[in-house]
Amino acid sequence: MKKHIYIIAVFFLISAAVLWIGCSDSDTTVSSSSNSGPDVSTYFPLKTGCSLQFMEINNVYNDTTIHLFTTGTSIIVGGRQVYAWTEEVINRPASIDTGYLFYEGDALYYFESPYDIPEKLLNSPLEVGSVWLRYDASQVQIDDVGDIDILSEFNNGKGDINDGVQGGFIGGGSGDDNNGPDVKKCFPTTGSNYFTLTAIEDLIFEDGNRIEECLKIENNVSGASNYYWYAPGVGLVKYIIGVDSEDYPEGEVVGQIVSTGSM
Repeated sequence: MKKHIYIIAVFFLISAAVLWIGCSDSDTTVSSSSNSGPDVSTYFPLKTGCSLQFMEINNVYNDTTIHLFTTGTSIIVGGRQVYAWTEEVINRPASIDTGYLFYEGDALYYFESPYDIPEKLLNSPLEVGSVWLRYDASQVQIDDVGDIDILSEFNNGKGDINDGVQGGFIGGGSGDDNNGPDVKKCFPTTGSNYFTLTAIEDLIFEDGNRIEECLKIENNVSGASNYYWYAPGVGLVKYIIGVDSEDYPEGEVVGQIVSTGSM
């Protein structure tokens, strides 16, 4: 327990010093093509070498992990120009994974392999009340409560590495809660096949850092709620998975940014 508290204290001290340094303006950057209002690249800039360090607390397993997300160089995958997105669990050196991000039209997409259906993470207009589908509804299976089971039947050859983010995809799971297996992806989105932009709000972290005008995105999974916050000029800064008023009122998994940097 003392070691767990010490790790949390150290990383929040680090965050107070370096959290909002951000990535250098000299980094390679591309933009989406929205014509009105803030576009998705404002809230998720793809900058080569930009890194985001997160602390993730898993309240189900009483576990804390430190995740380093890094945007790589622009490459061609499956005929698309994309940016590699790597996740390294730095206090679990064997755990590292790669996905890909790209803009198309007024949206930001993520996928794991060229055989995957891309997931729409953000979509213009970025206005409170906007709703969009994560995946093309004609190509995914949806159960009677609206959850999707894409990615549950295969893991892209990545084995059984637990990246700390729990599953919300049904089908293929061995448990009794019907929440599916651990997600074999390196972006912490999960749940039903929609996202709703529910607020544009300021975030205040426990160490006193404040980020203004963050997008708050919401969906659900098996009766629980998931939340994701994106900050202008930074990208993803916080996520809470599996908020359940009875069992996990603070969420099953809580991740928040502690520092940014560039290579």
